[in-house]
Amino acid sequence: MYGAEDLERVRTLFAQGVAKKRIARETGISHATVRKWLSGAPPAWTSAPPLSACPRCELWSRATLFSDQYSYLLGQYLGDGSIASMRRGVKRFDVFTTAAYPGITHETCEAMSYVLGRIAAERPPRDGVVIVSGLSKHWPCVFPQHGPGMKHTRPIKLEPWQ
Repeated sequence: MYGAEDLERVRTLFAQGVAKKRIARETGISHATVRKWLSGAPPAWTSAPPLSACPRCELWSRATLFSDQYSYLLGQYLGDGSIASMRRGVKRFDVFTTAAYPGITHETCEAMSYVLGRIAAERPPRDGVVIVSGLSKHWPCVFPQHGPGMKHTRPIKLEPWQ
């Protein structure tokens, strides 16, 4: 992933009159990324949470985890949520809500997006159930209560930071 130094180097070279394609060659940054940065689009790392803020692997900020949104999402996970393994270590966090209460679905989507820093997806209602999903490798870090087996058969203990 690129950093602020890379962005600054691209801008400096462009200010010196270097062509975009040559900047891409010299820096090793793709031509599309150079064009995007020079067009004024914000770099990808400014819209996502920094990779230094999770309680276990130091990936999410404590401010996020101490928020009402996190508390709400923890309740949703413990009540009607599940975490499943996907490919390459990615986890899918699903919260099952009812179509009869779209406000709950919307709040769950907002909380998931806030905690993860990415947009959560809603699957269309099926049999009156709406599934709100988010993909990340860090869901088990955010919810250390995750483990093998059904939640009601294992002890659910809150961590000190929760």
